[in-house]
Amino acid sequence: MSTRASPDAADIASEARALRGAQNWPAAIAQYHRAIERQPQHAALLFELGDCYRQSGDTGRAIQACERAITLDPDCVEAYRCAADAALAQAAKLGMPSKAVADLKKFAALYLVALGRRQWHRKSGEIEATFREAIALDGKSAAAYDGLGEFLEGTGRSSEAEKALRRAIALDRHLVSAHVLLGNALRSLGRFEEMEAAYRRALAIDPNLREVRENLASLPLLNMLYDSEATPAQIYRRHRDWGDDAIATARKNEPTPAPFRNSRDPERRLRVAYLSPDFRYHAVSFFFEPLLAYHDPSVIAPYCYAEIETPDLVTSMLQQIGAVWRNSFGLDNAALRAQLRADEIDIAIDLAGHTGRGRLNAFAVKPAPVTATWLGYPATTGLATIDWRITDARADPSGQEQFHSEKLLRLPDSFLCYHFYGTVTPPLTAPPAAARGAITFGSFNNPLKLSPLAIAAWARILGQVPDSRLVLKSARFIDPALRANFLARFAASGIAAERLELREPQPHMVDHLSSYADIDIALDPFPYNGTTTTCEAMWMGVPMISLIGDHHAARVGFDLLSQVGLADFAAADIDGYVAKAVALAADMPQLTRLRQELRQGMQASPLGDAPRFARAFEAGLRRMWHVWCNAAR
Repeated sequence: MSTRASPDAADIASEARALRGAQNWPAAIAQYHRAIERQPQHAALLFELGDCYRQSGDTGRAIQACERAITLDPDCVEAYRCAADAALAQAAKLGMPSKAVADLKKFAALYLVALGRRQWHRKSGEIEATFREAIALDGKSAAAYDGLGEFLEGTGRSSEAEKALRRAIALDRHLVSAHVLLGNALRSLGRFEEMEAAYRRALAIDPNLREVRENLASLPLLNMLYDSEATPAQIYRRHRDWGDDAIATARKNEPTPAPFRNSRDPERRLRVAYLSPDFRYHAVSFFFEPLLAYHDPSVIAPYCYAEIETPDLVTSMLQQIGAVWRNSFGLDNAALRAQLRADEIDIAIDLAGHTGRGRLNAFAVKPAPVTATWLGYPATTGLATIDWRITDARADPSGQEQFHSEKLLRLPDSFLCYHFYGTVTPPLTAPPAAARGAITFGSFNNPLKLSPLAIAAWARILGQVPDSRLVLKSARFIDPALRANFLARFAASGIAAERLELREPQPHMVDHLSSYADIDIALDPFPYNGTTTTCEAMWMGVPMISLIGDHHAARVGFDLLSQVGLADFAAADIDGYVAKAVALAADMPQLTRLRQELRQGMQASPLGDAPRFARAFEAGLRRMWHVWCNAAR
């Protein structure tokens, strides 16, 4: 932060910096004071003054100046480092170990923990090293272990995160953030019962943790979709129980809302709100952006309600398309509903369902005349207050109505439209088997989707295709314990570790997509199919084998393959799934042809036709609106 400088302020600051560079600390300090008199809100000058004091041995004034810099600009990371170094310098002066020395090291550790958190927030700097230095200075700092655990979990090292967070809790069992983060790490490791226990301990400490409370209720529902034993009826019943409870709780806490006063004109321009925590670099944005970009502004006035704490470049790109933008982060459910009413929204559409940071509970009291759910969650929400679920006839064929609390609005082609995300399109390559002489299968899906039945089927495929191998890629494979777990699971099915390659993710989209050059055939997990990964594979010319299940999450692969004319690559049972993969592995001419034709086929299909999708989606919205208008008469 800074204020407008007086005419000579810049020159004075420049002279102060020159004196600092010459290590003339007394003269530099005097000049910095002159500069700060003219620019008292200039955080960088205050840090530099603090550094001069530190270099001259005046640690007390050094820390005071750095504190002022941090107060003015919490992102002035140099000031945290300078304050920590000043405290350590004072400890070094005292020499022999003593309580005063220990206290100074703890004081320095506090600054380093704060520094690590700012670095993590900015995703820059030696974050892990900063937290570990704090721990080395103060091994009883629960905050340091908590910060380290947050970083480790956030970078996919969940097993290491668990250890750090359990240490934090051992040091301070009331540190609520450590319990929350431990729950997150345990979920990443697939240990759902322990996850729930960690979340419950967090809520026992602070019952006002809305996101944790909602996750505790919603995540078990999401986890059911990974379970091969869960039936559509069981999935529906658990979701409906959750929905009934959410509605009952909302009615206890809030008075009956006033009737909606939206104009009942059936053909007017509609205000449509899309609510999501994923208007950022996330798979949801890959499918949402084509709709938003091609909405007819004479038909739809789009509003984006973003549940986002830290926007990114994708957030900025979506904002520039032209929708009215609302940041809902920090609003409670009542305030969010009030904003939707204030905006006179006609149709409110949830894009997250029971996934992380969704705002599904805000729909427990209807926030708009028409409500719907789409895209982000492959099952019913369970809420009777959501009118519609937007899908298509392949993902949710006739008969699926009995497993939904919402009415099903089936779009004519596909419920999805895929848009390639990237400025550089990776070139298509020959199937790697042409050079290697053997087939490489692959799956770049979330490891939570790799059910025991899927792993057993993949092991059968590898067993029937000589010299074949399987490449799995996920951010979670950064974790050594998770890697070992998956190698052991395949070993139990007779597949040696040398036939598997577990890859970590690439930071850039072009590198990620280029990885498909190493894959001949993609294998769709079940019962929870891939979506973005399937589209990416086909975009890179890689065909996929899928299993047709009995509910939406288990039918998306079949749906996507059908869009590009490859419905025959979806099997009705596991034996058929294995047989189709083995047969395709033996058909090099077809693999070569598909490598060159699939991308073009996607672009020419409804899956790649954004204007066509937008018109179909708008027609669906109009149908919803007509139903409400007619019901109100």
